[in-house]
Amino acid sequence: MAQGITPVFSHHDFLIFDKPEGISFHSESGTGFFAGLQKTLPDETLYPVHRLDKMTSGLVVVARNKEAAQSFSHLFANHSIHKTYIALSDKKPTKKQGRVAGDMPRPLNGSWKLNQSRQNPAITRFTSEALAQN
Repeated sequence: MAQGITPVFSHHDFLIFDKPEGISFHSESGTGFFAGLQKTLPDETLYPVHRLDKMTSGLVVVARNKEAAQSFSHLFANHSIHKTYIALSDKKPTKKQGRVAGDMPRPLNGSWKLNQSRQNPAITRFTSEALAQN
């Protein structure tokens, strides 16, 4: 984590940061993105409200108080917040659009796994486009 990281957006209840790829959000050894935020902002009490995978870069919301964290957790649980992911590839997409849905139980070994069950499913809808080649 680079020293002096600054939020891309600041609100009195939350901060938004740009997490780079290649860094785990959480880490038992204290080297993850969130641990770096806590070290960079030692005067703030921060609450993670969602995460991004190690290989994924993007914006993450971090609450600045328990009430905001609870509100964000409620919004995410009720699917009131919609996240958009953009994947870039040098290969032609095999599907134009689709949906992936299934439960993602908390793992024992740290690798999340998509299950076929749908008691509390994570749902991802996607569309694909091939970029024009120059």
